[in-house]
Amino acid sequence: MIDPNFRSDPGFRRRYLGKWVLSADFFVYRYTPANDVTDPELRRSLRGGSSRWTYIFGIDLGWNDYTTIVVLAYCFTDRSCYVVQSEQFNHTDLFDIGLRLHEL
Repeated sequence: MIDPNFRSDPGFRRRYLGKWVLSADFFVYRYTPANDVTDPELRRSLRGGSSRWTYIFGIDLGWNDYTTIVVLAYCFTDRSCYVVQSEQFNHTDLFDIGLRLHEL
């Protein structure tokens, strides 16, 4: 049976109506406060550039929408991937974005 309220479903609105819909159901990883790194030693290790960690970054470019940069860290002995830093800004050209990436 079809749900009579299907038009209010975020998936329907996004896929079939072409609307921009923010819904936690679309997140790859759902955030909970339990995901926060509270161990001071682990925080120092992540931010200190320890050779234990492999660092990667992701970038989503935007102009009116935000450009977002996320730095992640993982290692083969820990089954978690940690967000070391994330930031967003808009109205920034590629040169300035490149400078910021170099600083990270």
